[in-house]
Amino acid sequence: MELQFQQYRLGDANTVYMAEVTAIQKAIDYIIASDLVNVGIVTDSRSTLQTLESIIDRRAIIVDIKTKLQTHRNNILLYWVKAHKGQWDNERADFLARSATDKGLIHVEFFQSARQLRNASNQNIREIWQARWSNSRKGIWTKTFYEKVDTKRICGDFYFNQVLTGHGVFGSFQASMFSLNSPAGEM
Repeated sequence: MELQFQQYRLGDANTVYMAEVTAIQKAIDYIIASDLVNVGIVTDSRSTLQTLESIIDRRAIIVDIKTKLQTHRNNILLYWVKAHKGQWDNERADFLARSATDKGLIHVEFFQSARQLRNASNQNIREIWQARWSNSRKGIWTKTFYEKVDTKRICGDFYFNQVLTGHGVFGSFQASMFSLNSPAGEM
């Protein structure tokens, strides 16, 4: 039964996972501030519950939640439900979470994790690489095979790369590079 709800908008760089963690923290804070007893918090975020059971994660928000749960050990319990199974309360929570993203004012902002920073940096590198590749007048032959750059396609095969790039032990290439009038091998 819904008695009241609160919405908090997170920064655009924050993940759904961080929204789930924040929701649990805010619910715990509300329960403690309202002196409620025997309350269950229901979430569809298994990863959040697993993080709260972990002894490795030392992020401030996780430590805060663990401390409050330990202090109110038998008063606040966390439960997991399967997502998107038509449970009204869960669907309502998802609706409120989506609608909070439309708010203008950011209430909670987390620093990006090292992984998020690395991913953003790698994405930026790929975009710059793609722009340079697309705008270059060189590599026309290779562009016929590969229009888009992709690190998964990097090939270390010496002979294959010579064929793809047109640079190798081909008489026409060597003649153009070394100003030889005859094809390679004829001296």
